[in-house]
Amino acid sequence: MVTLPGLLRNSTLLALGTAASKGLVLCSYLILTRLLGPEDFGRYSLVFAYLAFFELVADAGLDTIAVREVSRHGIQEETRRGVGDALVLRCLLILLVVPAAALLFPWITGNPLPIALVGLAGLAMIPSNRRASLRSLFEVPFRASLEMGWPTFLGVVTEVVHLAALTWLVTSWGLGGAIGAQTLAALPFLLLLALLSVRRLPPILRPTRERLRALAVASSPLLGILFLSVVLSRVDVLMLERMRGTHAVGLYAAPVRIAEAVNFLPILLMTSVYPLFARFVSDVPMVDRLF
Repeated sequence: MVTLPGLLRNSTLLALGTAASKGLVLCSYLILTRLLGPEDFGRYSLVFAYLAFFELVADAGLDTIAVREVSRHGIQEETRRGVGDALVLRCLLILLVVPAAALLFPWITGNPLPIALVGLAGLAMIPSNRRASLRSLFEVPFRASLEMGWPTFLGVVTEVVHLAALTWLVTSWGLGGAIGAQTLAALPFLLLLALLSVRRLPPILRPTRERLRALAVASSPLLGILFLSVVLSRVDVLMLERMRGTHAVGLYAAPVRIAEAVNFLPILLMTSVYPLFARFVSDVPMVDRLF
């Protein structure tokens, strides 16, 4: 019972913060559909649906592994090295997949969108609070300790800034402004979260090839599961663009994005429960009670 108050407090905080963020994301989609129209909103949705397949490579389940180890062993030298390895590996993967995604976009989708815009969208893998990114690794010490107050607050503020800047950016730069807004709005809050995270858990950034190889092997089962999940949730947009074009994607993506706004509810509970599973992995009665 000792863990129950923290579990409930963290889950409630995450629910309120994520509901606010999702509401702001929904408002941003409403603005985008009106300002861009079906054709450009279809391109916008196509780019980020396409990038989801490359994001999973950069994700590779590294957040899950880092949270598990910090929850299980606390802040020790080995866990600090592990978090440092995860940060380095994700940076390397982002440097690999963003150019690859941009160069392969015309060949895979058959869409003439400039590869510079795809590369710009790919940069969101660094600061984004909407998907696994470099930023999500800085949330690890907060997730492991069930103290998600600061990351949740910064996520809401990020969406407020994004929403405030969206109309100006889209009016001035069109589709490029809409794509770049995700990166620009999130960047300052990535830096602030990184500062807060490093104070809690200073990572040791001295990876070796052997450690990075071992981490990549450990993440491979999670990568397979993520791939199946992304195929299930994003392949429809790519198929529809091939069959009917970006105008149809724009009409289709608007209601789908609205429906997806409620998917966060079961995810929030596991965000709080998973660190406790890892912490009490050898205490079978406690794991049963948590389950």
